[in-house]
Amino acid sequence: LCRLIEDYGVAGRLAPGRLSAEAENIMLEAMWEYVNSRTSLADAETEESQTWRITESENHHLQHILLAWHFAGLARSRPGFRDRKYGDGAGAKAHYAAWTAYIKRYALERARKGLFVEVGSDNYNVIAMKGFYNVYDYADDPELRRRAGCLLDLWWAVWAQLQIGGVQGGGRSRIYPSGGDRLGTHSHMRE
Repeated sequence: LCRLIEDYGVAGRLAPGRLSAEAENIMLEAMWEYVNSRTSLADAETEESQTWRITESENHHLQHILLAWHFAGLARSRPGFRDRKYGDGAGAKAHYAAWTAYIKRYALERARKGLFVEVGSDNYNVIAMKGFYNVYDYADDPELRRRAGCLLDLWWAVWAQLQIGGVQGGGRSRIYPSGGDRLGTHSHMRE
């Protein structure tokens, strides 16, 4: 949804106005309901957790924080959203700043310590990494964009080293009885 708004919304980068203002607001309202009920500035804490406190599964956690960042980035300048207060009393501008700092630290921590807890997972890693393409493509903070790009480069380099023709070797934290996760069916090879 964020990507559609960024590229085709009222102020879209590729085709402004292709997505109507009404459709854009419906999408933003849906995202608002999600982030407002599940996000607070306390979740963007980095000193104690160093970003390693993971809620739910790692890919769900990453999707959540990247949506929290991206939605706040969109909402901070949009009428009807920029002045709204989240459940924690802060607005989109404060959430965007907090999530920007968090994701910078997150990318650095993953690069330093071997990427992810969910190691070598075909479906989970590719779903989680999609949000980093959004950070790379739409971040207005040059350092955040650089770190997202470096993390993507590192992830693809590790992936390339651990497979031959799409058949993955190396360590894994999720292996399924069907074996389909090891037999060249990587979803990111098709996307």
